[in-house]
Amino acid sequence: MELKAFKQNGTILLTIKLTQLEEERDEYRCNVCLS
Repeated sequence: MELKAFKQNGTILLTIKLTQLEEERDEYRCNVCLS
């Protein structure tokens, strides 16, 4: 039971991390285009 909850939290954290990476990459791309 605990492991299942941990797995779900891990997946959520991973998704959040990936989303942040995508946003940072988009920001980086914008900065490159602007400079």
